[in-house]
Amino acid sequence: MRALLRSQRGVALPLSLFALVAVTFVITGLLFVSTTDLAVSNAQADGVRDLARANAAVESFVADQTARLAAGQTNVFRPGARVLVTLPNGDQAWLTVSKLATQLLTNPQRQRDVFAIVADPYNQGRGGRSVGVLVDLVTPVVAGALNNLFPAAGTFGGGVTVTGNARVFGKQADTRQCTQQVEGEALRVAQDAVVDIRKTSNIQGRVVRDTLNQLALARYLLRGSTLRELAQQADIKFGPLFGAPPFPLGSKPEYNAVLPTLRWGCPASTGIYCGSPPQDTAYYPVVAIDAMGGEVIFNGNGHGQGVLIVVNGKLRVNGNFTYKGIVLAEGDVTFGGGSAQISGGLVSLGVTVVDGTLVDATGSSTLSGSLTLTYDYCAMEAARTAFNNRPQGLGPNTQVQRTYGWFEVAR
Repeated sequence: MRALLRSQRGVALPLSLFALVAVTFVITGLLFVSTTDLAVSNAQADGVRDLARANAAVESFVADQTARLAAGQTNVFRPGARVLVTLPNGDQAWLTVSKLATQLLTNPQRQRDVFAIVADPYNQGRGGRSVGVLVDLVTPVVAGALNNLFPAAGTFGGGVTVTGNARVFGKQADTRQCTQQVEGEALRVAQDAVVDIRKTSNIQGRVVRDTLNQLALARYLLRGSTLRELAQQADIKFGPLFGAPPFPLGSKPEYNAVLPTLRWGCPASTGIYCGSPPQDTAYYPVVAIDAMGGEVIFNGNGHGQGVLIVVNGKLRVNGNFTYKGIVLAEGDVTFGGGSAQISGGLVSLGVTVVDGTLVDATGSSTLSGSLTLTYDYCAMEAARTAFNNRPQGLGPNTQVQRTYGWFEVAR
Protein backbone atom coordinates (compact mmCIF):
# COMPACT_ATOMS: atom_id res chain seq x y z
CA MET A 1 0.00 0.00 0.00
CA ARG A 2 1.30 3.37 -0.91
CA ALA A 3 2.34 5.37 2.15
CA LEU A 4 0.41 8.49 2.92
CA LEU A 5 2.16 11.75 2.62
CA ARG A 6 2.64 13.66 5.81
CA SER A 7 0.28 16.42 4.51
CA GLN A 8 -2.55 13.89 3.97
CA ARG A 9 -2.51 12.35 7.44
CA GLY A 10 -5.53 13.35 9.67
CA VAL A 11 -7.67 14.63 6.80
CA ALA A 12 -10.31 11.87 6.77
CA LEU A 13 -11.47 12.38 10.35
CA PRO A 14 -12.03 16.20 10.10
CA LEU A 15 -13.93 15.70 6.86
CA SER A 16 -16.17 13.17 8.55
CA LEU A 17 -16.75 15.47 11.50
CA PHE A 18 -17.59 18.36 9.16
CA ALA A 19 -20.14 16.22 7.34
CA LEU A 20 -21.69 15.17 10.65
CA VAL A 21 -21.97 18.78 11.82
CA ALA A 22 -23.53 19.80 8.51
CA VAL A 23 -26.12 17.04 8.75
CA THR A 24 -26.87 18.07 12.35
CA PHE A 25 -27.51 21.66 11.26
CA VAL A 26 -29.82 20.47 8.50
CA ILE A 27 -31.82 18.23 10.85
CA THR A 28 -32.02 20.96 13.51
CA GLY A 29 -33.20 23.42 10.90
CA LEU A 30 -35.82 21.01 9.67
CA LEU A 31 -37.02 20.43 13.23
CA PHE A 32 -37.20 24.20 13.83
CA VAL A 33 -39.10 24.76 10.60
CA SER A 34 -41.43 21.89 11.46
CA THR A 35 -42.10 23.30 14.95
CA THR A 36 -42.71 26.78 13.52
CA ASP A 37 -45.05 25.40 10.87
CA LEU A 38 -46.96 23.51 13.55
CA ALA A 39 -47.35 26.66 15.67
CA VAL A 40 -48.50 28.66 12.65
CA SER A 41 -50.88 25.87 11.68
CA ASN A 42 -52.39 25.77 15.18
CA ALA A 43 -52.79 29.56 15.21
CA GLN A 44 -54.47 29.43 11.80
CA ALA A 45 -56.80 26.68 12.99
CA ASP A 46 -57.70 28.68 16.10
CA GLY A 47 -58.31 31.75 13.96
CA VAL A 48 -60.57 29.84 11.59
CA ARG A 49 -62.57 28.43 14.51
CA ASP A 50 -62.91 31.91 16.04
CA LEU A 51 -63.98 33.32 12.70
CA ALA A 52 -66.55 30.57 12.20
CA ARG A 53 -67.93 31.13 15.70
CA ALA A 54 -68.22 34.88 15.14
CA ASN A 55 -69.79 34.39 11.72
CA ALA A 56 -72.36 31.94 13.09
CA ALA A 57 -73.25 34.27 15.97
CA VAL A 58 -73.84 37.23 13.65
CA GLU A 59 -75.93 35.15 11.25
CA SER A 60 -78.01 33.77 14.12
CA PHE A 61 -78.62 37.22 15.63
CA VAL A 62 -79.60 38.88 12.33
CA ALA A 63 -81.94 36.02 11.43
CA ASP A 64 -83.58 36.12 14.86
CA GLN A 65 -84.05 39.89 14.83
CA THR A 66 -85.43 39.84 11.29
CA ALA A 67 -87.99 37.24 12.38
CA ARG A 68 -88.95 39.44 15.34
CA LEU A 69 -89.54 42.40 13.01
CA ALA A 70 -91.68 40.25 10.75
CA ALA A 71 -93.72 39.25 13.81
CA GLY A 72 -94.40 42.91 14.64
CA GLN A 73 -91.96 43.43 17.50
CA THR A 74 -90.34 46.85 17.83
CA ASN A 75 -86.85 48.29 18.27
CA VAL A 76 -85.01 45.02 17.82
CA PHE A 77 -81.83 46.77 16.66
CA ARG A 78 -80.90 49.09 19.54
CA PRO A 79 -77.78 51.24 19.07
CA GLY A 80 -75.24 50.54 21.77
CA ALA A 81 -76.78 47.20 22.71
CA ARG A 82 -74.34 44.53 23.91
CA VAL A 83 -75.72 41.00 23.54
CA LEU A 84 -74.36 37.56 24.42
CA VAL A 85 -75.37 34.99 21.79
CA THR A 86 -75.25 31.26 22.59
CA LEU A 87 -75.04 28.95 19.58
CA PRO A 88 -76.62 25.45 19.45
CA ASN A 89 -73.22 23.79 20.03
CA GLY A 90 -72.66 25.82 23.20
CA ASP A 91 -70.23 28.35 21.73
CA GLN A 92 -70.82 31.94 22.79
CA ALA A 93 -70.04 35.33 21.26
CA TRP A 94 -70.59 38.93 22.30
CA LEU A 95 -72.28 41.22 19.76
CA THR A 96 -72.32 45.01 19.64
CA VAL A 97 -74.97 46.96 17.69
CA SER A 98 -74.13 50.42 16.32
CA LYS A 99 -76.08 52.80 14.10
CA LEU A 100 -73.83 54.07 11.30
CA ALA A 101 -76.14 56.30 9.28
CA THR A 102 -79.67 57.70 9.04
CA GLN A 103 -81.31 59.06 5.90
CA LEU A 104 -84.79 60.57 5.48
CA LEU A 105 -86.60 59.40 2.33
CA THR A 106 -89.65 60.97 0.68
CA ASN A 107 -92.66 59.83 -1.36
CA PRO A 108 -93.65 58.15 0.90
CA GLN A 109 -91.87 59.52 3.93
CA ARG A 110 -89.57 56.92 5.42
CA GLN A 111 -86.37 56.71 7.39
CA ARG A 112 -83.46 54.54 6.33
CA ASP A 113 -81.07 53.32 9.03
CA VAL A 114 -77.86 51.37 8.53
CA PHE A 115 -76.72 49.29 11.51
CA ALA A 116 -73.43 47.51 12.09
CA ILE A 117 -73.46 44.30 14.11
CA VAL A 118 -69.99 43.14 15.16
CA ALA A 119 -69.25 39.91 17.05
CA ASP A 120 -66.33 39.19 19.35
CA PRO A 121 -65.78 35.45 19.92
CA TYR A 122 -66.18 34.62 23.59
CA ASN A 123 -63.39 32.21 24.51
CA GLN A 124 -62.64 32.21 28.25
CA GLY A 125 -62.30 35.97 28.22
CA ARG A 126 -59.88 35.98 25.25
CA GLY A 127 -60.94 38.01 22.25
CA GLY A 128 -60.33 36.51 18.83
CA ARG A 129 -61.05 37.32 15.23
CA SER A 130 -64.33 39.13 14.63
CA VAL A 131 -66.79 39.58 11.84
CA GLY A 132 -69.49 42.13 11.28
CA VAL A 133 -72.41 42.82 9.00
CA LEU A 134 -74.24 45.92 7.81
CA VAL A 135 -78.04 45.78 8.00
CA ASP A 136 -80.22 48.18 6.03
CA LEU A 137 -83.64 49.03 7.55
CA VAL A 138 -86.41 51.25 6.21
CA THR A 139 -89.10 52.48 8.64
CA PRO A 140 -92.25 54.49 7.81
CA VAL A 141 -92.22 57.87 9.56
CA VAL A 142 -95.22 58.26 11.86
CA ALA A 143 -96.32 61.63 13.20
CA GLY A 144 -94.96 62.19 16.68
CA ALA A 145 -97.13 62.05 19.76
CA LEU A 146 -95.39 64.81 21.72
CA ASN A 147 -98.03 67.41 20.92
CA ASN A 148 -97.51 70.00 23.62
CA LEU A 149 -95.01 72.62 24.70
CA PHE A 150 -95.24 72.97 28.43
CA PRO A 151 -96.24 76.37 29.83
CA ALA A 152 -93.74 76.73 32.67
CA ALA A 153 -90.14 76.19 33.62
CA GLY A 154 -91.42 73.60 36.09
CA THR A 155 -94.79 71.84 35.99
CA PHE A 156 -95.79 69.60 38.89
CA GLY A 157 -98.77 67.32 39.36
CA GLY A 158 -97.80 66.63 42.94
CA GLY A 159 -96.54 69.08 45.53
CA VAL A 160 -93.28 71.00 45.16
CA THR A 161 -90.89 72.68 47.59
CA VAL A 162 -88.38 75.29 46.42
CA THR A 163 -85.61 75.80 48.94
CA GLY A 164 -81.90 76.47 49.35
CA ASN A 165 -80.34 78.48 46.53
CA ALA A 166 -82.54 76.98 43.81
CA ARG A 167 -83.66 79.56 41.25
CA VAL A 168 -86.52 79.35 38.78
CA PHE A 169 -86.79 81.69 35.79
CA GLY A 170 -90.09 81.85 33.96
CA LYS A 171 -89.08 84.61 31.59
CA GLN A 172 -87.08 83.50 28.60
CA ALA A 173 -83.73 85.23 28.71
CA ASP A 174 -82.70 84.80 25.07
CA THR A 175 -85.19 84.53 22.21
CA ARG A 176 -82.68 84.92 19.38
CA GLN A 177 -82.45 81.15 18.89
CA CYS A 178 -85.92 80.79 17.40
CA THR A 179 -88.56 82.92 15.70
CA GLN A 180 -91.23 83.02 18.40
CA GLN A 181 -90.78 85.17 21.48
CA VAL A 182 -92.66 83.49 24.30
CA GLU A 183 -92.52 84.19 28.01
CA GLY A 184 -93.46 81.27 30.21
CA GLU A 185 -94.48 80.83 33.79
CA ALA A 186 -92.02 79.98 36.52
CA LEU A 187 -94.10 77.20 38.08
CA ARG A 188 -97.43 75.54 37.35
CA VAL A 189 -98.97 73.05 39.76
CA ALA A 190 -102.10 70.91 39.88
CA GLN A 191 -105.19 72.24 41.61
CA ASP A 192 -104.71 70.00 44.63
CA ALA A 193 -100.91 70.33 44.92
CA VAL A 194 -99.08 71.87 47.89
CA VAL A 195 -96.51 74.55 47.02
CA ASP A 196 -93.82 75.65 49.49
CA ILE A 197 -91.49 78.42 48.30
CA ARG A 198 -88.90 79.30 50.94
CA LYS A 199 -87.33 82.23 49.05
CA THR A 200 -89.72 84.14 46.83
CA SER A 201 -86.82 86.27 45.56
CA ASN A 202 -85.46 83.17 43.80
CA ILE A 203 -88.59 82.87 41.65
CA GLN A 204 -88.83 85.11 38.59
CA GLY A 205 -92.16 84.78 36.86
CA ARG A 206 -95.65 83.67 37.80
CA VAL A 207 -96.61 80.71 39.95
CA VAL A 208 -99.90 79.35 38.59
CA ARG A 209 -102.31 76.87 40.18
CA ASP A 210 -104.07 74.96 37.42
CA THR A 211 -107.81 74.29 37.41
CA LEU A 212 -107.15 70.56 36.83
CA ASN A 213 -106.35 68.07 39.54
CA GLN A 214 -103.29 65.84 39.48
CA LEU A 215 -104.56 63.05 37.24
CA ALA A 216 -106.46 65.35 34.89
CA LEU A 217 -103.40 67.59 34.50
CA ALA A 218 -101.22 64.59 33.67
CA ARG A 219 -103.61 63.54 30.91
CA TYR A 220 -103.95 67.08 29.57
CA LEU A 221 -100.20 67.74 29.44
CA LEU A 222 -99.57 64.68 27.27
CA ARG A 223 -102.56 65.34 24.98
CA GLY A 224 -103.96 61.82 24.97
CA SER A 225 -100.68 59.90 25.12
CA THR A 226 -99.18 58.27 28.19
CA LEU A 227 -95.62 58.80 29.29
CA ARG A 228 -94.90 55.10 28.80
CA GLU A 229 -96.18 55.27 25.22
CA LEU A 230 -93.80 58.15 24.56
CA ALA A 231 -90.99 56.26 26.27
CA GLN A 232 -91.44 53.28 23.96
CA GLN A 233 -90.41 55.53 21.07
CA ALA A 234 -87.07 56.49 22.60
CA ASP A 235 -83.80 56.21 20.71
CA ILE A 236 -81.97 55.11 23.86
CA LYS A 237 -83.62 52.97 26.55
CA PHE A 238 -82.61 51.66 29.93
CA GLY A 239 -84.35 49.14 32.18
CA PRO A 240 -86.33 45.91 32.02
CA LEU A 241 -89.56 47.69 31.10
CA PHE A 242 -87.95 48.17 27.67
CA GLY A 243 -86.03 44.89 27.57
CA ALA A 244 -82.77 46.77 28.07
CA PRO A 245 -80.03 46.86 30.74
CA PRO A 246 -80.64 49.20 33.71
CA PHE A 247 -79.24 52.72 33.75
CA PRO A 248 -75.63 52.19 34.90
CA LEU A 249 -75.32 53.39 38.48
CA GLY A 250 -72.74 56.14 38.95
CA SER A 251 -72.41 56.86 35.23
CA LYS A 252 -72.85 60.26 33.65
CA PRO A 253 -74.00 61.18 30.15
CA GLU A 254 -71.58 63.26 28.06
CA TYR A 255 -71.25 64.02 24.36
CA ASN A 256 -68.02 61.97 24.25
CA ALA A 257 -68.96 59.21 26.72
CA VAL A 258 -67.35 55.82 26.21
CA LEU A 259 -70.73 54.07 26.14
CA PRO A 260 -72.77 55.10 23.06
CA THR A 261 -75.95 54.93 25.16
CA LEU A 262 -74.62 57.75 27.35
CA ARG A 263 -74.03 60.16 24.45
CA TRP A 264 -77.03 62.48 24.71
CA GLY A 265 -75.83 65.41 22.60
CA CYS A 266 -74.10 68.57 23.77
CA PRO A 267 -76.04 71.66 25.01
CA ALA A 268 -73.48 74.25 23.90
CA SER A 269 -75.75 77.23 24.61
CA THR A 270 -75.69 76.37 28.33
CA GLY A 271 -71.93 76.89 28.55
CA ILE A 272 -70.89 73.25 28.10
CA TYR A 273 -67.79 72.77 25.93
CA CYS A 274 -68.59 70.67 22.86
CA GLY A 275 -65.59 69.17 21.13
CA SER A 276 -67.24 68.06 17.89
CA PRO A 277 -69.85 70.57 16.71
CA PRO A 278 -72.11 70.62 14.83
CA GLN A 279 -73.00 66.93 15.06
CA ASP A 280 -73.18 66.83 18.86
CA THR A 281 -74.92 70.19 19.24
CA ALA A 282 -77.51 69.20 16.61
CA TYR A 283 -78.22 65.82 18.21
CA TYR A 284 -81.45 65.73 20.28
CA PRO A 285 -82.01 62.10 21.27
CA VAL A 286 -85.03 60.74 23.10
CA VAL A 287 -83.86 58.86 26.21
CA ALA A 288 -86.17 56.69 28.33
CA ILE A 289 -85.19 55.25 31.71
CA ASP A 290 -87.13 52.67 33.71
CA ALA A 291 -86.54 53.54 37.37
CA MET A 292 -87.66 50.00 38.28
CA GLY A 293 -89.93 51.28 41.04
CA GLY A 294 -87.17 53.33 42.69
CA GLU A 295 -85.08 56.35 41.72
CA VAL A 296 -82.88 57.23 38.77
CA ILE A 297 -79.92 59.08 40.28
CA PHE A 298 -77.51 61.45 38.55
CA ASN A 299 -74.39 62.22 40.59
CA GLY A 300 -71.56 64.56 39.67
CA ASN A 301 -71.27 66.27 36.31
CA GLY A 302 -72.96 65.20 33.10
CA HIS A 303 -74.93 66.79 30.28
CA GLY A 304 -77.32 66.17 27.42
CA GLN A 305 -80.18 67.57 25.37
CA GLY A 306 -83.39 66.39 23.75
CA VAL A 307 -86.20 64.61 25.59
CA LEU A 308 -85.45 62.73 28.82
CA ILE A 309 -88.23 60.46 30.11
CA VAL A 310 -88.23 58.67 33.48
CA VAL A 311 -91.01 56.15 34.13
CA ASN A 312 -91.83 53.66 36.86
CA GLY A 313 -90.26 55.77 39.59
CA LYS A 314 -88.56 59.03 40.49
CA LEU A 315 -85.68 61.21 39.31
CA ARG A 316 -82.98 62.50 41.66
CA VAL A 317 -80.14 64.86 40.66
CA ASN A 318 -77.39 65.38 43.22
CA GLY A 319 -74.65 66.97 41.14
CA ASN A 320 -74.01 69.48 38.36
CA PHE A 321 -76.12 67.82 35.67
CA THR A 322 -76.90 70.13 32.72
CA TYR A 323 -79.77 69.42 30.32
CA LYS A 324 -81.44 71.37 27.50
CA GLY A 325 -84.87 70.37 26.24
CA ILE A 326 -87.73 68.55 27.94
CA VAL A 327 -87.49 66.43 31.09
CA LEU A 328 -90.56 64.29 31.80
CA ALA A 329 -90.82 62.24 35.00
CA GLU A 330 -93.70 59.96 35.90
CA GLY A 331 -92.93 60.30 39.61
CA ASP A 332 -91.45 63.08 41.71
CA VAL A 333 -88.15 64.84 41.06
CA THR A 334 -85.55 65.93 43.60
CA PHE A 335 -82.62 68.26 43.05
CA GLY A 336 -80.20 68.12 45.97
CA GLY A 337 -76.68 69.46 46.31
CA GLY A 338 -74.85 70.76 43.27
CA SER A 339 -75.41 73.35 40.58
CA ALA A 340 -77.67 71.56 38.12
CA GLN A 341 -79.06 73.46 35.11
CA ILE A 342 -82.27 72.63 33.25
CA SER A 343 -83.08 74.84 30.26
CA GLY A 344 -86.42 74.20 28.58
CA GLY A 345 -89.17 72.56 30.60
CA LEU A 346 -89.26 70.20 33.58
CA VAL A 347 -92.43 68.17 34.17
CA SER A 348 -93.11 65.93 37.16
CA LEU A 349 -96.50 64.24 36.85
CA GLY A 350 -96.33 62.88 40.38
CA VAL A 351 -98.20 59.73 39.40
CA THR A 352 -97.65 56.01 39.17
CA VAL A 353 -99.21 53.19 37.17
CA VAL A 354 -100.98 50.32 38.93
CA ASP A 355 -102.35 47.48 36.79
CA GLY A 356 -102.25 49.78 33.77
CA THR A 357 -104.17 52.56 35.52
CA LEU A 358 -102.79 56.00 36.32
CA VAL A 359 -103.03 56.79 40.05
CA ASP A 360 -101.79 59.57 42.32
CA ALA A 361 -98.41 59.17 43.94
CA THR A 362 -98.10 60.31 47.55
CA GLY A 363 -94.75 62.09 47.29
CA SER A 364 -93.64 65.63 46.54
CA SER A 365 -90.87 67.19 44.44
CA THR A 366 -88.02 69.26 45.87
CA LEU A 367 -85.93 71.90 44.11
CA SER A 368 -82.91 72.72 46.25
CA GLY A 369 -79.14 73.08 46.14
CA SER A 370 -78.02 75.62 43.55
CA LEU A 371 -80.35 74.44 40.79
CA THR A 372 -81.07 76.84 37.94
CA LEU A 373 -84.35 75.98 36.20
CA THR A 374 -85.03 78.19 33.17
CA TYR A 375 -88.03 78.29 30.87
CA ASP A 376 -86.73 78.08 27.29
CA TYR A 377 -89.30 77.88 24.52
CA CYS A 378 -86.63 77.42 21.86
CA ALA A 379 -85.04 74.47 23.63
CA MET A 380 -88.42 72.77 24.05
CA GLU A 381 -89.35 73.40 20.42
CA ALA A 382 -86.05 71.93 19.21
CA ALA A 383 -86.54 68.85 21.38
CA ARG A 384 -90.17 68.39 20.34
CA THR A 385 -89.31 68.82 16.65
CA ALA A 386 -86.58 66.20 16.93
CA PHE A 387 -89.03 63.84 18.64
CA ASN A 388 -91.77 64.29 16.07
CA ASN A 389 -89.47 64.08 13.03
CA ARG A 390 -88.33 60.57 13.85
CA PRO A 391 -90.01 57.17 13.42
CA GLN A 392 -91.93 55.94 16.45
CA GLY A 393 -89.81 52.84 16.81
CA LEU A 394 -89.33 49.95 14.42
CA GLY A 395 -92.82 48.63 13.94
CA PRO A 396 -94.29 45.80 11.89
CA ASN A 397 -93.95 47.84 8.69
CA THR A 398 -90.19 48.07 9.11
CA GLN A 399 -88.48 46.23 6.25
CA VAL A 400 -85.03 44.70 6.23
CA GLN A 401 -84.03 45.85 2.76
CA ARG A 402 -80.90 43.74 2.66
CA THR A 403 -78.07 42.33 4.67
CA TYR A 404 -74.85 43.25 2.96
CA GLY A 405 -71.22 44.12 3.41
CA TRP A 406 -69.97 41.23 5.55
CA PHE A 407 -66.55 42.20 6.81
CA GLU A 408 -63.79 40.82 8.98
CA VAL A 409 -62.40 42.89 11.83
CA ALA A 410 -58.76 42.56 12.88
CA ARG A 411 -58.19 42.88 16.61
